[in-house]
Amino acid sequence: MTIEHLFSPLAIRGLTFRNRIFSTGHQTNMVEDGAPSARMAAYHEARAAGGAALIIMEAARMHETALSDGPVLDINRRDAAAGYGRVAEAVKRHGAVLFGQLSHPGRVNARIRDGVRQPAYSASASRGARFGSIPRPLTVMQIEDIVAAYGSGAARMVGAGLDGVEITASHGMLPAQFLNPRVNRREDDYGGGLDGRLRFLREVLEAVRAALGPGPILGLRLSIDEMQIDGLTPDEVIEACRVLDAMAGLDYFNVAAGSMAGLGGSVHVVPPMAIEAGYLAPPAERLRRAVTKPVFLAGRINQPQIAEAILAAGQADMCGMTRALISDPELPAKAKAGRLDDIRACIACNQACIGHLQAGTPISCIQHPETGREERFGRLRPARRRMKIL
Repeated sequence: MTIEHLFSPLAIRGLTFRNRIFSTGHQTNMVEDGAPSARMAAYHEARAAGGAALIIMEAARMHETALSDGPVLDINRRDAAAGYGRVAEAVKRHGAVLFGQLSHPGRVNARIRDGVRQPAYSASASRGARFGSIPRPLTVMQIEDIVAAYGSGAARMVGAGLDGVEITASHGMLPAQFLNPRVNRREDDYGGGLDGRLRFLREVLEAVRAALGPGPILGLRLSIDEMQIDGLTPDEVIEACRVLDAMAGLDYFNVAAGSMAGLGGSVHVVPPMAIEAGYLAPPAERLRRAVTKPVFLAGRINQPQIAEAILAAGQADMCGMTRALISDPELPAKAKAGRLDDIRACIACNQACIGHLQAGTPISCIQHPETGREERFGRLRPARRRMKIL
């Protein structure tokens, strides 16, 4: 199979991606006191050195109402800028592009601070199935404060050397809660019809673009289908994207699926091996035909051949291969050299990536134990004497 589309460059806002492979934002449990650690920098550097075009860092919180005791990035921490700068230096020395990610979980948050449960916040008092709590509706003053925090958080990221910022409206996060008519029951300017339900997200994107200035890239991650009983549907998401596509400050859409609000949608946040590889390509193609901006896609794209087929069919413009890069950071370089049989393929077992994450330890991979331990092991060299091991 000839792989040519996967290694064609893509230019957005004057910045060129060397190929169409990227690593999506995902938690690593390599956060220290709310800031990116040296271990995280080494982890992302390995994927940049292996040939990935774009690294998107895991979601950072930007406002007090988004925080809990979990090990998440807090862009407002005093030492966060130094940590982000460390990652930027490590990734960009290998020719990869680096984005940050800003996220507010809204009702999808246990909100435990210092061991004490705190109120979660959302567009309305709509109960989430996952945590069972009824969130407090945000006041207009709180909404304005959160919107401003998105902007200031984005400014800190690019000030630390990042090339762009992605806003997370995927997986049932706060912007998706505002957009969803079954969750957002507000009767003010942030509710009602599509225009009102989109207002929060539009204001966030406008605030972030104003903070970034004209140079850095601004993207939007969303679930094309939340796959929940009360979740957003593809028709609703595509209708919203048609409106957002007209915003000059927005540069791309990044497609995922699922929702963290309930068990049914949570399966699709990190789809296991029972789910077909590349299964989100058809709905992503629907979105790509409806908008003018590039469409990025993730969802069990675990082999370069699958990514090539998706790109060749015009179903997406870039392919997120996150767990594939966890399983083999050198996948892009090996694929480009034609060494397809040498790639350690992700089997979507979710044992050492999500399994470690849920256990509270840094993520790794059963196929590639060096993952997450790059500082300790560095780049391993082949043994001088080859052996067969059972």
